[in-house]
Amino acid sequence: MIEHMQRREPSFVELSPRERLASLLDPGFEELVDPFCRVGSPWLERQGLVPQSDDGVIVVRGFIDGAETVAIAIEPSFEGGSIGEVGGAKIANALRLAAEASRKGNATPALMLLETGGVRLGEANLGLAAIASIQTAIVELRELAPVIAVVAGPTGCFGGMSLAASLCTSIIGTPHGRLGMNGPEVIEQEAGPEELDATDRQQIWRLVGCEARLRDGFVDAVSEDAAASVLAAVRHALSVGVSPPKRILHERERLAGLRRRFKRKAPIDAQPPGRAGRWLELLCGHTAQIALDTPSVLHGKAHLNNGSHLEAALALAISPDAASAFPRASHGEMGLEQALALAACIRTWLEREDVKGTHRPILALVDTPGQAFGRIEEELCISAACASAVDAYAEARRAGHPVITLVVGKAISGSFLAHGLQSDIILALDVPGVIMHAMSQESIARITRRTVAEVSAAAEAVPPMSYSITQAHQLGIIHTLIPDVPADTPNPAEVALVQAALNDALTQLRNGTLVDPTKDNPLRAATATVEQMMRTQWHAIDAQRIQSKGESLIHAGNL
Repeated sequence: MIEHMQRREPSFVELSPRERLASLLDPGFEELVDPFCRVGSPWLERQGLVPQSDDGVIVVRGFIDGAETVAIAIEPSFEGGSIGEVGGAKIANALRLAAEASRKGNATPALMLLETGGVRLGEANLGLAAIASIQTAIVELRELAPVIAVVAGPTGCFGGMSLAASLCTSIIGTPHGRLGMNGPEVIEQEAGPEELDATDRQQIWRLVGCEARLRDGFVDAVSEDAAASVLAAVRHALSVGVSPPKRILHERERLAGLRRRFKRKAPIDAQPPGRAGRWLELLCGHTAQIALDTPSVLHGKAHLNNGSHLEAALALAISPDAASAFPRASHGEMGLEQALALAACIRTWLEREDVKGTHRPILALVDTPGQAFGRIEEELCISAACASAVDAYAEARRAGHPVITLVVGKAISGSFLAHGLQSDIILALDVPGVIMHAMSQESIARITRRTVAEVSAAAEAVPPMSYSITQAHQLGIIHTLIPDVPADTPNPAEVALVQAALNDALTQLRNGTLVDPTKDNPLRAATATVEQMMRTQWHAIDAQRIQSKGESLIHAGNL
């Protein structure tokens, strides 16, 4: 008979999301846009799926050791913790409001408990747009107060939300957590089991487990699976203060490390550019230049008219590179070297003496079939590399440089998040072959346990599931469509039409006349509802606290 058993603290991972928040926050936190507000996804029922009245995202205002904190938790049991229009709007608006409060002197850090597969495939394009907004909001708040991500459970943090986590001030994991851009099943579907066997759990944890990420510097701490340990790690992260995370900096050093370890199939030479590269040359009027010895990343100088004078813009494009040392990133995909070279190119340009203080624009030309689905890419944390590109674009925008995107081909998934979606305005050619989406139909079918025919039918019937660039425009993601311009063989007059559209976009940005395409858009009513509700409830809490403080002072004076 065992007389004494060692007492063990309950598992943090086994707690529900609300219980996890309660274990980390001081008593008395308040939930915003809670389930009783009944703001669920407007898109799931159309696909025979049951929505949840909080869309699987919990946002609360509370305190840690008496200090103001906004805390967010994702429910992994609902749609795999995926991010759709409503849940994404809740996260982004909470972070924006925390930034507003911080700018007014009430520093409000953010704590995000991330258990997510990334974009909700049933709301594909709106999920991508939502994650882009979350990323923008993280960078905005991170300059004012710490933003801390906790990746605790086996669902892990994948897809576009792994880029969001990588943008945070600190990432805390547990031995159960995983962090990666591409889920093992997606890699197996896209690249085959010879690239990665999704059933080999030991190999997967060696690649993307939080302990492996800590060893390689992509996670800041791994705590024990207990609330007290997680809270201790959070307290330490809060004490560090505001600083950009090292994992998304030093792109040149990381590129050099890749070059030492992986060798090209052939020396660097001039290659025919892909579609985006050809458009770069057409709009710049000169041969594209290779960025940082990375033939798949091209840059040039495009002249845009802002209505009063010409401005020299940095034009950027991703192009195929058949001789790449990374086979999974040789056909125009966004891989490790593409993301790092893109980020380094932008940051170097921002530091140039002729650019500083000029607020010159950036033009992102997009035709990328998606991110690289490879074992090596996951091992070396492609999510942090892509987050570097996101951060560089966001840095440029926050420094006053207008960022304009022109989609001339495919705008797919994480590649579009890294190159294109961090933009002030997005234009697209309105011709066959120009598409936007989160994933191939075959992979969506496997992950969602539907047939390809069912996924295809949903894409026809549900706007955010559509591959059509016209539908993306109607959803307010694409601001402007340019019709009747062939993507591959435009004549000079057709190139001039595109140039005129880009000039008009810059003019709108410069004179402040750009209209938000989501405003009063009936297809984005849920986004507007969340924004209005959260702002109203946030300010109501502020008013209540001021009133309570005043009453306490009066009471103290009467004693």
